[in-house]
Amino acid sequence: MKPLSNAALAILKAAAALPDTSPEYIFPTPGKPDAPLDEARPTRALARLCERFRLPHGSPHDFRRSGATILAAQYGFSGFTIGRVLGHQVHEGAAVTSVYNRHDHLPEKRRALETWATHILGLEAGHSNVLPFAVASL
Repeated sequence: MKPLSNAALAILKAAAALPDTSPEYIFPTPGKPDAPLDEARPTRALARLCERFRLPHGSPHDFRRSGATILAAQYGFSGFTIGRVLGHQVHEGAAVTSVYNRHDHLPEKRRALETWATHILGLEAGHSNVLPFAVASL
């Protein structure tokens, strides 16, 4: 089971309530409500944003890497918990232990995802130690 943060659930509920929402897809292809969103579309959208604001090229995968790094470095989450959040097969201690330990670690994953959501919302609200930088004129 993959938990979602309360912030992620709120986004999904808001998206599902939008007019012209497909009953089958929360994020359909624009103009095609009965087709799923093309998995390359977010990557292309991020590339356009990076180009527009003259930022280094990035990919959606970079958000996973940043999340994992920040959860470990700033919030002290273990590599084991972060690996579980990312959906990786992780072995803590002897590899054979994972054969016997079938716990889903849902509380730990949920706590990490809530922490990450709070971090992101703090950035959005300006409650961060990240310094703003000027965007080059277009």
